[in-house]
Amino acid sequence: MHDETFLVTQGRMQFHGLRGETIVANTGDYITVSTRSPHTFSNPYDEEAKFFNTYTPAFYINYFKLLNKMLTEVSWLFYQTVCFVQ
Repeated sequence: MHDETFLVTQGRMQFHGLRGETIVANTGDYITVSTRSPHTFSNPYDEEAKFFNTYTPAFYINYFKLLNKMLTEVSWLFYQTVCFVQ
């Protein structure tokens, strides 16, 4: 398993836990998600948000490489509806 961190570098985001907890993180906030902690995150606000994300250890690196490959090989319409990961 892995630990995951998020550093919000622009805007504001929400992080959601398994039991319905929500944390609002603003620019400069640093969120740590412990091993085996199911979670999601979102940006329900009107402003753009950016973040720096880490995984330790980096088990998900192949997932993101595969996602990038998949998204670059699909139609432009699909590309417009899905977040592009580089």
